[in-house]
Amino acid sequence: MVNINERRLVAWRRGFVTEKVDLVGIEYLWKAMLVAPENIVSKPIELLKDIYTNLSTKLQQDQVHSQFILVCINRLQVIYEGLKQYQPGEVEQEGPEIQQGHKTEVCIQLRICVHVCVWRWSRMDRRYSRDTRQRCVYN
Repeated sequence: MVNINERRLVAWRRGFVTEKVDLVGIEYLWKAMLVAPENIVSKPIELLKDIYTNLSTKLQQDQVHSQFILVCINRLQVIYEGLKQYQPGEVEQEGPEIQQGHKTEVCIQLRICVHVCVWRWSRMDRRYSRDTRQRCVYN
């Protein structure tokens, strides 16, 4: 509601158009996406996809795409650092069951973040695929 009142999102047909990508609550959306149970994780993912798909003509799509990919890469690095702390064969004080559960959660976060990043990348690849093929033919 805050984003609509501040005209960052504008109602359009059955959804909305993103006028500004610095949305209030976007960090919370990412957090919900990465820690939500498997049965509801699709909702924040779809909302994030809608935000970055339904862009206003005022926004430079290439710039928004680049910023989104950078955000994904930064999140992947943080998740990877969390996973890297577990060395094969090491058992922490909290016990192997808890450690294994945490590793599983981190791996799920990694998978979700990669899924979102790949989605955006493939969307942009389709947009520029014809240009890429033409450049390859002429080189």
